Amino acid sequence: MPKYKGNLNAVYISERLQECLRPIAGCALTTIIAPMGYGKTTAINWYLNERGREGAAVLRVSIYSANRAIFWKSLQKAFAQAGLTVLEGYECPTDASGAALLLDDLCTALAGEREIDLFLDDFHLLRDEQAAAFLCALANRLPGNAHLVVASRNDFLPQGEILRLGQRLHRVGADQLRLNEKELSAYVRRCGMELTEPQRETLLHSCEGWFSAIYLNLHALAERGTLLPTSSDIYAMFTAAMIESLSPQRQEFLAVMGLADEFTVEMASAVTRMPDAEQVLLALTRQNAFVTRLPDGESFRFHHMMKECAERLFAQLPAPRQAAVWERYGRWYEARRQYLPALRAYEKCGDYDAALHVIEEDAGILLASLGPAELLERLGRCPVDALKRHPLAILVLMRRMFTCQQIPKMMELKALLEAAVREHPELPAQERGNLLGECDLILSFLMYNDITQMSRLHRSASRQMTRPAVTLRNSGSWTFGSPSVLMMYYRAPGELGKELAEMYECMPHYYKITQGHGQGAELVMDAEAAFMQGHFERAVLLLERARVRAASRGQENMALCCDFLALRLSLCGQAGEPFDFEARRAALLQRHDVVLLHLLESIEAYYYALLGRTDAVPEVFREHRLASVSYFALCRPMMEMVELQVWLAQGQAVKVLARCEELLAACQRFHYGLVALHVRVQMAAAYGLYGQPAEARAALEQALAEAAPDGFWMPLAENYRYLAPLLAQGGWLGSQRAAYKAGTIKPVQKAWLEALDVDWTNRNDRKWQAAYDAAARYYQAHGDLNVPSEYIDPDGVLLGKWVSRQRYAWQNPDRSSARLTPERKALLDQLGMVWQKPDSWQHRYELAAAYKAAHGSLELLAQYRTEEGIWLGSWLSRQKQLLQKGDKSLSGERVKALKELFRGEPERRSGAVRTRARCSVRERNWLNNYRHAKAYAKRRGDLLVPASYVDETGFRLGVWISNLRAARKTRPDSFQVTPEHIAMLDEIGMQWDAREAKWQCALRRAGEYRAAHGDLTVPVNYKTEDGFCLGDWIRRMRESYAAHDARLTPERVENLSALGMVWTPAEG
Repeated sequence: MPKYKGNLNAVYISERLQECLRPIAGCALTTIIAPMGYGKTTAINWYLNERGREGAAVLRVSIYSANRAIFWKSLQKAFAQAGLTVLEGYECPTDASGAALLLDDLCTALAGEREIDLFLDDFHLLRDEQAAAFLCALANRLPGNAHLVVASRNDFLPQGEILRLGQRLHRVGADQLRLNEKELSAYVRRCGMELTEPQRETLLHSCEGWFSAIYLNLHALAERGTLLPTSSDIYAMFTAAMIESLSPQRQEFLAVMGLADEFTVEMASAVTRMPDAEQVLLALTRQNAFVTRLPDGESFRFHHMMKECAERLFAQLPAPRQAAVWERYGRWYEARRQYLPALRAYEKCGDYDAALHVIEEDAGILLASLGPAELLERLGRCPVDALKRHPLAILVLMRRMFTCQQIPKMMELKALLEAAVREHPELPAQERGNLLGECDLILSFLMYNDITQMSRLHRSASRQMTRPAVTLRNSGSWTFGSPSVLMMYYRAPGELGKELAEMYECMPHYYKITQGHGQGAELVMDAEAAFMQGHFERAVLLLERARVRAASRGQENMALCCDFLALRLSLCGQAGEPFDFEARRAALLQRHDVVLLHLLESIEAYYYALLGRTDAVPEVFREHRLASVSYFALCRPMMEMVELQVWLAQGQAVKVLARCEELLAACQRFHYGLVALHVRVQMAAAYGLYGQPAEARAALEQALAEAAPDGFWMPLAENYRYLAPLLAQGGWLGSQRAAYKAGTIKPVQKAWLEALDVDWTNRNDRKWQAAYDAAARYYQAHGDLNVPSEYIDPDGVLLGKWVSRQRYAWQNPDRSSARLTPERKALLDQLGMVWQKPDSWQHRYELAAAYKAAHGSLELLAQYRTEEGIWLGSWLSRQKQLLQKGDKSLSGERVKALKELFRGEPERRSGAVRTRARCSVRERNWLNNYRHAKAYAKRRGDLLVPASYVDETGFRLGVWISNLRAARKTRPDSFQVTPEHIAMLDEIGMQWDAREAKWQCALRRAGEYRAAHGDLTVPVNYKTEDGFCLGDWIRRMRESYAAHDARLTPERVENLSALGMVWTPAEG
């Protein structure tokens, strides 16, 4: 047959498709969704070339894998090539907060008069739902001159986002890309070919407009004179049309270079070792459309179909040749510091010495982009002998294992390092010291906030090392995102002096081996301690020293901790330089350090919460979206404490109380004594706001007990506006007043207590005045001072008993312990005080008659209490008993009145169940709460309600269930747990054992995790959506199992094993 002289590589974009592409210029987001080979990339590149000729800036990013770090570098490169510096030095976001920051910066950088088109090709390979969500958010905010185009095999947009984007979204699918009969004929003519009618019909029906299949058939027709068999799959078609006809040399070129995502002529020459690699590459580019030169003019890429066929071809090469190719790839990538692909290449050829050398050169920076599971799997393939030959790589891997919380593996590597050093006595003494010293440094991270142990290891590391640590960068966040050093390292009350001394001793050793990482931390901690004790002048002096030290080493983290303390000092009258949050934020934005920005947000949130300016609190705290931020686990308790302060400022006491218990448990696990003190103070404040003074006082007493050993009064001072009523009722202020009276109070303590308007007057006078104020409020509400003896006012004052005591003191001045001065009597007279005791029996009778008139009967529970606080139900029961017995204490007039009152009243059976209409208020409330519990049990299948659970109506079901358990255990005669109530609760699955209920709740969460993830390999810092620390619970269960803890019964072991629990690391 005559040689074909046409051009099969001719680009053909039908008029219909061109019309489909034009709306891209008017939309924020365009998606091109179609299977492989439909010409998505060709169509968009044609469009972008047209746009480029019109003056638009075009950014192209090809995605080759799911590795986010590699994608991020490609994105940074595309922006830099377009002259956009916004991503320079930017870390890839890891959470919603970081993504929001990037979103702001991108929209600002892209805005302008010039049109900008950003094309993301093969988006399906990224396999990242967060990336898809970010694209939707970006599309909703892109400026009008910027347009995002995404090509993917899969439709990645949720239906809700499609509706939300509306006309900002343009969608192109396979139907728009496939060729119809007319377009097929036009494409064939464009290629310089002619088809017979049968050939045209065959192509039309067998390929169904699929561009790649049509191209491959035309290629086969041009080369062989026949179309491909219609029964072939796409890879067989591709191989037959594009590869089989090539020379062995070119086939090998394809097989070898198909391993690369992108490559240059220089790279192809080095990897294939073909002297004519450039000619081969250019010939392949001319001969087919599946080898493409990229817009930079230097790089090439294979179409995915070509790449997959090439990889199959490579797999047929002899193993030694494959290994040699991978080794050349490794050297090429390593020489250009592309460590991740270099590591993969060396692993493929089995050269683990080279792979470990790459790890040493990278020092673990890019290893952070590998997930723990992948890293462990790859580490498991590495021979132990190779690891021993590379002790520095072992250190890098140890540090990464710590970051991934793979502590058993970290300790295995430690043992391996020690063995390697022992087995290589030829190592210079200096190098041995550096290796073992840095090992001690890494081990010190396991002793976090145990300064004694950390100090021991830091001293050991400093003594042995002659160089800075390789595995730690001094630009990292020293406090892991905490705004306070003291919050991290104050473990328990009474330990301050010891901890400060060890901090001063420890840190110089740490600075020496880390190039000043965290410089000034010991001064910040000392300054914070002085502030906590109210020694403001000392705090200010130490703070300034810390600022100078931190600045000398560029320690921005420490500078922010200084800012936090300075702002708190300013609220105590220690005014420093005015603080500009916006300017500080703008400066941090230039660093693109999300951890430091989150830290600044926490400082700002706490400061404005103390001021009560909730509108100025950063959005992530104001709207309580902390779950969207990837905080370090070690600083999350501090962030949650700050959030509680914001909840308090917002008046949401119930939100604080619902979270305190779990946060205190976290503080106990981390040994965060100061954070726990803050939380207890916040809990006391919240109970006070919530109207539970007894609980508030208990929490306050605990806080005072924890604050006293080291004189940490400032958390109480900062919350004084919430605590003032409680402090007045507690004993602590009394001791301060006694010290004031005796002249032994410290001047600084006296100064800040007076700044908080503390009253130094006599306690009894203050108590009398407080009760009198309650009496005045009662008088204003009722018009008299006829207070029932049981009455308690809303602030908790036992007003009924107090009025009775005043009356008794007037009647019996010699026998009463109460002092009723003439001045006090005059004040009470102004409120209409009746000094002769009124007839309480008559008053109760009138209340009972009024109740019967209102409700039609006296059918009420013995526990019924009137709004005045009178136990009317109990009184009626007592009167009925006296009447039936004919008790002589009832006068004839009262007997007659009672008979009239009880006329028509049925005899009530003991324990009878009443309908809602005839229940007391208290019973109706109980039944209403019961309905919430019943609905929960119906929905979940049990009544294992977490203590923090609040249902969709806002009812605190978890608290109610917990109170019921406590009532049955400690107050079995309580109205809440009558036999009738217990029976009703048992019917819906009530678990009365609080410990068992808590365990069953945790087991259920474990089951839910297993259902969602397929196993019970729970990360140690994993929390469920409702905040339960499931990872830590699983860890504790393993520890109990290993310790043969009797509380972990065989039944519990069986329950967990049924979920696939891995009890020992060896099993994993």
